[in-house]
Amino acid sequence: MTARENLLAAFSHRTPERIPWVPLVGGVNTPAFVPADSPAQTDEIALGMFLQDRFGCDLLVNGSAVRTQSPHVTVRTSRDGDLVTRTTTIGDRELVATERILPYAGRTSSHLERYPVQTVEDMLTLAAIMDDTTFLPDPGPLAGVMQRVGNRGLVQVGGLRTPLMQLIIDYMGLETFIGLWCDEPERTEQLLATMQATQLRRCRTIAASACEVVGSYDDTSTQLISPDMFRHFVLPALSEYAAICHAAGKCLLMHSCGHVREFLPLYREAAIDVHHYLALPPVGNTTIAEAVRDYGDAVTALVAVDPVMLERASAGEVKDHVRGMLDAARGWPSFAVITASKPQVPEANLAAVAAVLRG
Repeated sequence: MTARENLLAAFSHRTPERIPWVPLVGGVNTPAFVPADSPAQTDEIALGMFLQDRFGCDLLVNGSAVRTQSPHVTVRTSRDGDLVTRTTTIGDRELVATERILPYAGRTSSHLERYPVQTVEDMLTLAAIMDDTTFLPDPGPLAGVMQRVGNRGLVQVGGLRTPLMQLIIDYMGLETFIGLWCDEPERTEQLLATMQATQLRRCRTIAASACEVVGSYDDTSTQLISPDMFRHFVLPALSEYAAICHAAGKCLLMHSCGHVREFLPLYREAAIDVHHYLALPPVGNTTIAEAVRDYGDAVTALVAVDPVMLERASAGEVKDHVRGMLDAARGWPSFAVITASKPQVPEANLAAVAAVLRG
């Protein structure tokens, strides 16, 4: 099997020829041993090819297939040092957010300091923005990415996020959400319904494209929301995305790298196809045995090699760790591996992963 065929078999719940191994690529996941003058320093596909040629991993790269259109929305951005202020306006309404951008290993990382939605009026503004947002097919960029990747792997198109997690991560944070949900339950649920309608428009447009994988990046965690909140808010949304993707012959990939053990049966109920970056203890709280129990052959799990070990341990320790993962997953057809290629990761440690998986 080619790398593309192997990944597609695993993601489609068929038996792959070998254990899939996907490295995170691009941005802060660019190892320092990549030559400074290499295109792999700034190009995600080139970086994936560099790692594949060196270690024998499989490519899962990002592509774009839609163009967002919000004809009545304007966005103004200003910067003061490392603080960026973003003002989004529709009619006489506006949302204001601030974001701190900081250096990280020669690149940058950012976090929101002020969420744009603080009040009921802000919720109404966000609903108006969502109502104004549509998605148009834009096949050109995706065709270019798929041609470059070829048989080296799969191309996914992301952009989906369930409304609850979109509110918590992007728009208001958990504390504000809980307060508004308790004080204004009908308006909060109405906003969530409006946001879901927008996400369904996005999902249908992506699913109609030539991509093989549709990505939803939720970052749910039981350190953030409860299983009851998941069942009420997240499960119905994910289930709708899965139904759209499957009707179009596409796989639904869901990213969540936190504490998710109690969510696994719910992810399976939602009919996702791939769990991207399942974190083992101590980073996450889910063991491979628990994933085998709850996912069976219904969900393929990209299980992460411990990222701290990958950066700081010896090559021998990395080999032992990966062998332990393989022993725990022995006989499980839905097992795959993912690695975070942070700048500090030694080349020898990725070679150790390759020695176990491809040796």
